[in-house]
Amino acid sequence: MAIPAAEVARETGTDTGAVTRMLDRLEAKDLVERTRNSQDRRVFNIELTDTGRLVTQKVPVLAINVMNRHLVGFDSDELEIMKGFLRRLLGNGGISITSVVNDSPVVNDHCGD
Repeated sequence: MAIPAAEVARETGTDTGAVTRMLDRLEAKDLVERTRNSQDRRVFNIELTDTGRLVTQKVPVLAINVMNRHLVGFDSDELEIMKGFLRRLLGNGGISITSVVNDSPVVNDHCGD
């Protein structure tokens, strides 16, 4: 699925210049490719390459391994307290934890309720 670069900037809360620099690096590593939008030639769509798709499959396992290393020594009560704090942080930032788990962060209109 291809998405416009401007949408990447909106979703990540960054400016288009930063997204362009990031895409330059990702494209140089053959992880993404930019193609002109057929309906609006001013717009570039971004799509993962085959290499990019392979890398994204590895990311969850790598992230879990890193997280597990950082959580060594915490007991289950401490982990539950930390999870509560993290939910509050996300809520304060306007992000619903349910939407993050479902892989589509959205603004939570009732943060702090």
